[in-house]
Amino acid sequence: MKAFWSWLAKILLIVVLIEAWFIYDLQRDKQLLTADNISLEEQLLKSEQNAADMQAKLAEMEKHTLKGMLTETNKAVVSGWEKLLNAVEQELKKAKDSLPTEQDDTATQPQSEQTLPDEAPTQSDRVVPVIEESEPAVKGERT
Repeated sequence: MKAFWSWLAKILLIVVLIEAWFIYDLQRDKQLLTADNISLEEQLLKSEQNAADMQAKLAEMEKHTLKGMLTETNKAVVSGWEKLLNAVEQELKKAKDSLPTEQDDTATQPQSEQTLPDEAPTQSDRVVPVIEESEPAVKGERT
């Protein structure tokens, strides 16, 4: 019986040693994979930074292409037109506000200058356009 227990102890010792080796091997593989993961993450970050730099350079280069210059020019023209239209609109509003209203006109005119709506225009108020007939530029027979 003593031999049985000694063989069993030896077998258990071997199993424990094998398990310890497996655990050690798994820990070493985990550390190697973690180190590889960290280096891959660093490479990924560098690649993303390079891609961002390339995108910025590409955008800068596109500004110098014909299409980019046309786009920038179009934006400037549209912006200029918008500013011009806004300025004209403001000036029109100012002019409209500075004009006297009808009530102001009738109140400031003397009674003798105010016209009644029933009055018809006089002969001197009418303007008749003059139309002159012209002769053909080329005279001759047709064939």
